[in-house]
Amino acid sequence: MFTNLGIRNFLKLFLPLWFVLTFAAGISYAIGQQNLRQGANDPQVQIAQDGVTALNVSGNRPPLNFSNTKIDMSKSYDVFIITFDKSQHVTASSGILNGTTPSLPSGALDNTKKAGESNFTWQPQSGVRIAAVAQYYNGPAEGYVLVGRSLKEVEKREDALGTMVLLAWLLASFLLGVLLAGLNSLLPIRLLTTKPEPTTLPEVLESIVEHPKLQELQKPRSKPVTVRKGVALGKGNLPVKPPSPAPKSRKKEG
Repeated sequence: MFTNLGIRNFLKLFLPLWFVLTFAAGISYAIGQQNLRQGANDPQVQIAQDGVTALNVSGNRPPLNFSNTKIDMSKSYDVFIITFDKSQHVTASSGILNGTTPSLPSGALDNTKKAGESNFTWQPQSGVRIAAVAQYYNGPAEGYVLVGRSLKEVEKREDALGTMVLLAWLLASFLLGVLLAGLNSLLPIRLLTTKPEPTTLPEVLESIVEHPKLQELQKPRSKPVTVRKGVALGKGNLPVKPPSPAPKSRKKEG
């Protein structure tokens, strides 16, 4: 299998790409989950707008024809409507939980008056999550219209999306590991063990000193000397003239 050097080389290639793959999978899930959650508000927005239009004309009369059939928030996926006066007290409701209309958290509609509309997830009890859209009206009277529906179906789709993203991430991680393992066995080791680029001044100076070309220039070079028979050669292979014989001294005649 892998040697220690081979494992290090494999990890150098695998880990950065694996982190990118993991990040991409997380982003994909987050985008898909947000699209599902925002899409859960679509019918409520239109119904709330219709209710505000009706209440701006009729005052505190319920905006829609509330039937005697109540919507159980914990069981039904149907849309329900709750209207509130300006003090945030319930004036009419088609949604119930455990036989009564649940109360909103304190201050839940404060931002609705400022912005005109607010979208939020309402959890009146454990295991019950509602995609709620609230709008403010200011006609003959002031108040709020809240339209909501259960998020159970959306949560099922989110779970299915999470499962698909997880399986795709696992498969992609496996294929990435197999591919890089094959490349690691084919590529020369020297390509995977190159030194990092110098960043500090001492490292730069050391890299200059250890550069192969500089070391080659520092090696002493000896020029070949050509020897001709009977001729001594000096610099540039030029013949050296033999020294002139010393003049003979003449004896003085007596």
